[in-house]
Amino acid sequence: MKQSLSHFNSLIIFAAKHLATALKCFWPLMIITFSTNYFDSSGALAILLILQIILEAYGKPKWVQFHERNQKVNFFSLGKIEKLYLQKSVQLLLVYVAIILIPLLIFLLLILSFSSLSNYLETLLTSGISPLEIMPVNGKFLIIMLSATLYICILLYLFFRFGFIAAAASLGENISLKESWKISKGLFWKWFGGALYVQVIALMLPFVLSIILIKFTTAGIYQNIAYGLGTLTTASIYGLFIKDFL
Repeated sequence: MKQSLSHFNSLIIFAAKHLATALKCFWPLMIITFSTNYFDSSGALAILLILQIILEAYGKPKWVQFHERNQKVNFFSLGKIEKLYLQKSVQLLLVYVAIILIPLLIFLLLILSFSSLSNYLETLLTSGISPLEIMPVNGKFLIIMLSATLYICILLYLFFRFGFIAAAASLGENISLKESWKISKGLFWKWFGGALYVQVIALMLPFVLSIILIKFTTAGIYQNIAYGLGTLTTASIYGLFIKDFL
């Protein structure tokens, strides 16, 4: 298990050195990511989410295997590891939906029980007024907001504890949710710090790119390039970072 700053930097350097291979693994995922900007309907977004899961299952295990064994990448092949990764990704998605929806329904019922907050939400949804202009400041509202923050923190923690089933699958290992929970014990802050570092890098690269490209491209083209590069950076570096916990 390696989570030092030098190790993070080595993953970034590896991704930069093998950019062509990373693009070979993740270019369809990049296209799907910035395609979401052109669809508003929930049905279309749901289809794109499904495609994203499938394409990630094609690309990420190949990228990890390339890093681990210098294995030649054939994007269009679908082997046992890719099938296992897809299976675990779908399993994770179902778990995450259950984790999100059940508490969310309870949270919405609590919101509806407070008339001032219900009126606030109704006004917010039906007008173009800034949320800060109509926000009610009282004890009940603050309790709801603090509860929402706690809820998000709990979700983030659970996502981490269960997420190792996909990371293990990229290495060809089939572990259960229970085993993922056991492996991830005591590692949350190391993961959080590393994931945050990776995400900052993923956001910085499009920003730097914008300084270069904004003078030569239209806003729409730049956004597509930036979204694609952010996706490539996150998928390639995070995929290597998370499997090193195992």
